[in-house]
Amino acid sequence: MRLAYGRMLSDGLDGEHGLPRGRLTELTHRFAEVHAEVRDRRARGEYGFYELVDQPTTLREIGQFAEGLGQAHDHVLVLGIGGSALGAKALLNALRPPAWNELDDEARDFFPRLTVLDNIDPGSVAAALRRIDPRRVLVNVVSKSGGTAETMAQYLVVRAWLEETLGPAAVRHLVFTTDPARGGLRELAEREGIASVTVPPAVGGRFSVLSPVGLLPAALVGVDIEGLIAGARTALERADPTELLHNPPALYAALQWAADTWLGAGIQVLMPNTDRLRELAEWYRRLLAAVDQDRVRAGQWRLLEIEGWRDNQSCRNLLAWLWSGEEGVDGHLVVINLSGQPAQGRVRLDWPRLEGRSWQLVDPVQDVSFDRDGTETSTGLFVDLGAWQFHLLAIRPSSGLA
Repeated sequence: MRLAYGRMLSDGLDGEHGLPRGRLTELTHRFAEVHAEVRDRRARGEYGFYELVDQPTTLREIGQFAEGLGQAHDHVLVLGIGGSALGAKALLNALRPPAWNELDDEARDFFPRLTVLDNIDPGSVAAALRRIDPRRVLVNVVSKSGGTAETMAQYLVVRAWLEETLGPAAVRHLVFTTDPARGGLRELAEREGIASVTVPPAVGGRFSVLSPVGLLPAALVGVDIEGLIAGARTALERADPTELLHNPPALYAALQWAADTWLGAGIQVLMPNTDRLRELAEWYRRLLAAVDQDRVRAGQWRLLEIEGWRDNQSCRNLLAWLWSGEEGVDGHLVVINLSGQPAQGRVRLDWPRLEGRSWQLVDPVQDVSFDRDGTETSTGLFVDLGAWQFHLLAIRPSSGLA
């Protein structure tokens, strides 16, 4: 792979636009300091994705799973959002023949088809489930936190669909990709004996394509994941030189930084000229968007307490999470009933910004909203959910909420 950057320099254009070649020399002088900082941060564990080129145990375990249980199915259904879905789609499109799902079994070398659901659109979900035989599908639920709102909503729908045909055997058609120790999916996996693989805690979602997030679906459809990681290791070696002009990834980053900072040209367009790299462009766009959103990185998901009543302890079947960001940013509430019976409880929001103020709960899935006042932050928000049902609610100002 070559990096052709001549058209970013003014002498490759009209002499007026673009980066003066002399400033490229300035970038080379500044790079030593930047390179040293990156190495220091990597040594402190801030860039966990670097370590994904050295994971022989994970590769072996995923390979064994794909050759064993994975080959007992003729369709893989991935449930995820953002980086948890885009990586698998990019790998499938880039490394498997075009129109993979339309090929017959022999043309696919008898590897399964792969469908990725990266949205909670009921129409898309229902259409996908109509095409898939629940007796022959392996469902891979991907959420590093174990509580991503959209993914958990997908999971509830798909699990109910599996159980309608398979009953208790539905758990044998599930595999979770999640945190090794925490979160709702990890708790479910341990409680119900569901197969699982782990996402390294130091690897963020948009950087996780070469972790089990992307490697498991890739291996299931026959991608050589050891070769994939070997290629990543080679790419990492090419990013190691301290001389900027001999370090293509750093040179690309430096030129983009210079265009934005010195020239005010802050728009990047990644235009793949092959359809097989189309999903790579989309993954790259989402990756840049995630890196650029300080407020999202500063926010957090929190598991909430849910209380019941002496004569009604169905609240034990409920799980609830709250996402809260910086001041002035809407929050999100997710409540899930993980049982086959109705469940009620009071969810303690524990969010001081709501106290004594009016606010709205907006359901983007069903396009309905509910007005509430601040008293329910202390007494708890009453919820009543049917079997396997959920609430996905945005918390928005009604009046006077900062």
